[in-house]
Parts: sequence; C-alpha cells; structure tokens
Amino acid sequence: MSIPLKHSLSVARRELLSMIVSPVAYGVVAGFLLLTGYFFFNLLGTYNLKLAQYAALPVKDGSTVPSLQEWVIEPYFQILIFLLLFALPFLTMRIFAEEKRQGTFDLLSVSPLSSTSLVLGKYVAVVLLSFVMCCGSFTFPVFLWFHSSLEISLLLSGSLGVLFSALLFCVIGIVFSTLTDRQVLAGGASLCFSLMLYFSHSFSDSVSTTLAPLFVRLSPVTQTEDLIRGALSLSNLVYFASFILFGLFACISFVSFQRER
Repeated sequence: MSIPLKHSLSVARRELLSMIVSPVAYGVVAGFLLLTGYFFFNLLGTYNLKLAQYAALPVKDGSTVPSLQEWVIEPYFQILIFLLLFALPFLTMRIFAEEKRQGTFDLLSVSPLSSTSLVLGKYVAVVLLSFVMCCGSFTFPVFLWFHSSLEISLLLSGSLGVLFSALLFCVIGIVFSTLTDRQVLAGGASLCFSLMLYFSHSFSDSVSTTLAPLFVRLSPVTQTEDLIRGALSLSNLVYFASFILFGLFACISFVSFQRER
C-alpha cells in the first residue's frame, strides 16, 4: 500500500470514529431514517388508495393500472435526494471548521500528511457515513421489491442517483468547511449553495434562452431524473465527476494555502 493512500485511510478511520461518537451524527442519521420511513409509507398509502379507486371503477375506459414505480419508487428517490441536501451539511460542517476552532488545524502545518491525503481521508469518512444513511433508506424499496414485480434494475439505477447526489453534497459541504472556523456558518453556506444548485433548473425561465439550458443541466434534479427512471447516460457521470473532482481540488488548494500561511 502506498504511503499517501495509507495516510488517507488513517485520516478516514480517525474522522469516522470521531463522527461515530458524535451525538450530532446519531441525531442526523436517526432523523433521516425516520423521515424516509414516514415518506415511504405515506407514498405507499397513496398508491394503495389509487389502486383501490381504480379497482372500484365500473368501467375502466382505457385507464391504466397505477404504477408502483411511478407512484412510489420515483418520488421516494427524489425525496431521498432532497432530504440528503438538508442532512449532509450537519455532517460536513465540522470536518475542518471544528479543527480550526479547537486549534488542532495549526498542528497540521507541521504534519507529514499531505493536503491531498488529509482532504481525501476526511471526504471518504463523511461519504461512508452518508452511504450508511442511504443504505438504511434503501431497505424500504428493497422490501417492496421482494413483494412485488418491480424490476431490480430500476431500484439499482435510482439508488445510484441517490448515492451520486450524496457524493456531490458531501464535497460541497467540505469545501465550505475549509473556508471558516464556524460550524454553523459552514453548514448554512453549504445548505444555501446546495439549494441554489438543486433549484437552478427553476431559474431557466428567468434567464436568456442562451443560458436557460445551462441552468437546467446544472441542477442535480435534472441529472438524476434519468437514473431514477432506470437510464444511465454519460452526461450524468460527467456532471457528477466534474463537480466532485473540482470540489476536491478546491478543498486541497484551500487547505494547502492555509497550512502554508
């Protein structure tokens, strides 16, 4: 194992352990799973109601049977992404801001760790915790898959869209955490930026026709639509990879600059 990789894994392990013992992390994970469970069963109840209404029709007159994918799975994955947008800033806000507040960030200036190993290690830690949250929320549609005719490919592609979104929101949160020593400020800035990015497609009607397609494509809502419906395109991969790599590069640059001051 190369030394930089070993350093990154060491940082990730230490960061993950510190998050595991944090009451904030427990609160975020528990709150996230409770909300996902509530919304899932709410959607399932609405679907069962629609199904009962369809069955009660004396004449179907061309009406189609309500789709489980359309009424439950697709909106559920969309809700997961929106909930992650709010939950992850609470996990990422302390990543660097807490180090600065406690004064331990100054010790990193004389540490043999490279800025790249430090940033990647912390990013991996928060991503792993976010994936645990996501996997917990995936148990609901998986349980439904066992008791229905849902296609597993649709669940996998939708889950991929949620995980990609988690990667995106994590890197946004870490970027803002490197810029301040105040956790609340880092979390608030991360949330505001993520919300602007999330709803950027809504601004397309307010800008010129030249910029409108750009605003539409900037939104993770647009980029995950195809994934949630079971289709994966190269443009989706390029979008998430570009944002994540640029975010990590920005983090490494900010940390390197602050360590050299």
